[in-house]
Amino acid sequence: MLGLRPAAARDVPVYWLALLLAVLVTLGIYAFMRSHHGLALSASRDNAAAARSVGVRTARTRHVLWIVVAFATGVVGAVVYCRRRVGYSRPSCSRSKVKTPSGLEGRASTSGWRSVRRASW
Repeated sequence: MLGLRPAAARDVPVYWLALLLAVLVTLGIYAFMRSHHGLALSASRDNAAAARSVGVRTARTRHVLWIVVAFATGVVGAVVYCRRRVGYSRPSCSRSKVKTPSGLEGRASTSGWRSVRRASW
């Protein structure tokens, strides 16, 4: 394919998919920032008191944005994890064991989330 080595040729569709995804995300963000919710978010960022005075629920807007960004960060982390798993071993990303930086395998814990939730609110 295109005179490339087989390993490089496998990455060509991934490149085009990533480019398409980047363009779609950019257009989606552009459209969102011009929507009602995007304008409310911009007003909340610029001056929260003024935004509240015209009826924008700034606390709710910021909370929803925080949740969306946290979800997107988790999805990106999962994709990176799966990509690394595919490159080095079987392509199964659904295991409950995770590799720690020290190379030891351990079980994922949810107790950290409870402590973060208590500290944040």
